Amino acid sequence: IPQDKSKNRFKYLLGRLEEDANSNFNDYKKNEELLLNLDLEVQQAISEKEITERHGRALLNLDEKQQREVLKKILDKDMNVAQTEEYVFDHYIQEKKKKPQFKCFSLSSKIIINTIKEAYKKVKEISKDVKMDESEDEQNYIITFTIKK
Repeated sequence: IPQDKSKNRFKYLLGRLEEDANSNFNDYKKNEELLLNLDLEVQQAISEKEITERHGRALLNLDEKQQREVLKKILDKDMNVAQTEEYVFDHYIQEKKKKPQFKCFSLSSKIIINTIKEAYKKVKEISKDVKMDESEDEQNYIITFTIKK
């Protein structure tokens, strides 16, 4: 019986090793496929060991022109991966995230506006002689109702 337990344990461990090996291979394969999305010049730099695959992964979010620009910067300044990631974030990613700022209403303002709009819809069902206009300025959201006499 102890021998059977040992065999079962061995089979279990062998199965786990196979699963781990397959998982590692799949991760490696996915990584390689991602690197194929890089600009050819960057791929060549990786294959010639001028930069590492990790450098390449740091460039994946950039378009091809930006990848070539950063590649030149990496090679000129002999940047490590952390420096490359920081440079890409500071000069490209963070720039994308800067969006025009929209004015936000507080939750209570949103509730008031939605309540008024719902009330307008109900009044509009009863009478077609009602008109609602919406506008806003720096500090206010303006709702104007026009009702025929």
